[in-house]
Amino acid sequence: MTVEGGAVVGNGAVLNGGGIQNESVMTLTGVTVARNRARQGAGVANVDGSMIVEAGIVGENVTSGGGGGGFVNSAQRKGAELLITNSRILGNQALLSPGGGGITNQSGHNVTATVTLSNSLIALNVAAPDPSSPGAVGAGGGILNGAILTETGGVSFIDMRGVIVSDNIAVNGGGIANASLLNPFTTLRIDILSSAIVSNSTLAVTAPLAGNGGGILNFNGVMQVINSTVSGN
Repeated sequence: MTVEGGAVVGNGAVLNGGGIQNESVMTLTGVTVARNRARQGAGVANVDGSMIVEAGIVGENVTSGGGGGGFVNSAQRKGAELLITNSRILGNQALLSPGGGGITNQSGHNVTATVTLSNSLIALNVAAPDPSSPGAVGAGGGILNGAILTETGGVSFIDMRGVIVSDNIAVNGGGIANASLLNPFTTLRIDILSSAIVSNSTLAVTAPLAGNGGGILNFNGVMQVINSTVSGN
């Protein structure tokens, strides 16, 4: 399926994909996805699918109880692939959640979730925790690379080139979190090339495991940063 131009605005879903849910093959070009709501992936949910987003705007989407205010890329039964280029991911919120205000990338049992980002802006996103759950710590204001909580043996991989991650807020990993706090049996990797992680911050909350990594939190994962700027966090 290919969508060119237009807007997906003001929709809601009980579970995933308030604006759009893809479980097959989809390309979005020049599409605005804004002010949608869902438990997970309020703007866009790519579940076991292959998706390309070119020159898009994904903004002001809000999750409650799950991650990925703007996007969730979720490999559950098979692999999930998400390519985002020349796009803006702005002002999304993941509330009462594990995190990923802008993007959540997560893998299940023995499957791979891959996100490729290029020449894009991820800014002004927020990840806030669920105070009733010690595992939901609001990680990754801009990006969370993690795991489906009860699944093991997966691979979650993000490749970033020419990406600006700025002015995002979370309890841990204000800009980026490469972490699965309650599931150490997933392979997590982020490669960052020629990018900037600037002016991100952590929320001041009284909670276990809070206040770590204003710009980046790398916890039980692998991260490679080349020719990039991490500043003012």
